[in-house]
Amino acid sequence: MATGSVLRRTKILCTLGPASSSRKIVRAMVDAGMDAVRLNFSHGTHTSHDDLIRTVRKCAAARKRPIPIIQDLQGPRFRVANLKDGCVVLKRGDLVTIGKGRAKGKGRGKGKGRAGEVSIPIRPAYPVKSVKAGHRVIIGDLGIGLRVVSTSTGRIR
Repeated sequence: MATGSVLRRTKILCTLGPASSSRKIVRAMVDAGMDAVRLNFSHGTHTSHDDLIRTVRKCAAARKRPIPIIQDLQGPRFRVANLKDGCVVLKRGDLVTIGKGRAKGKGRGKGKGRAGEVSIPIRPAYPVKSVKAGHRVIIGDLGIGLRVVSTSTGRIR
């Protein structure tokens, strides 16, 4: 390495968002060595992302540096839908069927010794063909974890 120069073997990837979307900040990040930009498409609007992409492109062109933009796309999110009374109480050991439709049945109540059976609707429809007995299925942002016992057309137990 020559004195005064730095040979980098790593790249600097910066996630841009509301606090780092102004032209002044993006330009400073380019000047500081930003090599690529990540945009989180779970947040923001098409317009805000378009504006930010244009800002990055202008700053990169002004500095004559290629700055790749990485679009972080979230995979499918499965949500619990159409719950009667707005909730279902699940206890460890309850047998749960997830699929289309409305919630049916009840989890076991306090003091009952055996598991209950509950049907929980999921939107969008869960890709049943990709699930096998023994797999773990996570639903919702709270990370509700279920172990698959069996599958049938459009349903997971």
